[in-house]
Amino acid sequence: MEILIPILIALLIAAVIAGIYGKAQRRKLFRKIATGMGCRYYEDDPFSIARRFEGKFSTLTNGSNRYAFNVIDGEWEGYPLRLFDHHNETYSHSKNGRQTHHHYRTFVLLEHDMHLGHLEIRPEGMFDKLKAAFGFDDIDFESAEFSRKWHVGAKDRKFAYDMLHPKMMEYFLTLRGFRISTNGEWGLYRVGSGRMNQLEIRRTLRAADGFIERVPRFVRKDREHLS
Repeated sequence: MEILIPILIALLIAAVIAGIYGKAQRRKLFRKIATGMGCRYYEDDPFSIARRFEGKFSTLTNGSNRYAFNVIDGEWEGYPLRLFDHHNETYSHSKNGRQTHHHYRTFVLLEHDMHLGHLEIRPEGMFDKLKAAFGFDDIDFESAEFSRKWHVGAKDRKFAYDMLHPKMMEYFLTLRGFRISTNGEWGLYRVGSGRMNQLEIRRTLRAADGFIERVPRFVRKDREHLS
């Protein structure tokens, strides 16, 4: 037992050092990305992003102790942009007491020049398939392949059908892991389910660009006045 104590202390110190190094590397990456995009970088969140947008996007309400950090602020392709890491924590209990679990995700937040309603598009998951088996299905489309691979939710089903026309569905079938949530003029985008690396951030921006480019003209015209 006496031998184990120094080993445990050394492992704890190594973990702390690794955590500090990881945070420094993450900040360095975001500074590099911000510089390359001609944007501004903030280690902390001066815009209260988590609090401001929790009412618009339910995905930002998971867990507790929620906050944004590593914030990039500027423009991308003419759209106001906020790129940020997001933290929340959950808890579990065992015989050793309460355990805290920290969760980190990265999001791209864009402000559009049109109103995109309330729309959610994400990869179809096992839980979605189980819900469908019990009759709680999402919106189905003419493309069976698209409906099988993507989960779509919308308050206005007609709007969802207008948005996801054949060419838009074909485009989504070329994507992997892309997730979209829209609320009015705001869109929240990401690839994957965790903290994005530089390549995934680029993929997210490209995928968001492809999505925006394919919004039908009549949808833009009908909804611009709502923005």
